[in-house]
Amino acid sequence: MRSQDGGTLSGSQRRRRWIRQEKDLIVEEVYLPGMSLSLVARRHGIGAGQLFTWRRLMRRAR
Repeated sequence: MRSQDGGTLSGSQRRRRWIRQEKDLIVEEVYLPGMSLSLVARRHGIGAGQLFTWRRLMRRAR
C-alpha cells in the first residue's frame, strides 16, 4: 500500500476509515454537473474502484 505522497506505508500508519456521512457526501459529488467518478476519487485521495463500490452499495441501500 502506498501513502498519498507515493511512499510506502510503514507498520505504524493505518488505512483511512471513512464514516458513513463522509462516504455519502463523496458519492453525491459524482452526480454533480461536470464531475466524474475518477475526478472525485482523485480529489479525495481514494481509488476509483473504492468509490465505485461505495456508489453501488448506496444504490442498493435505497
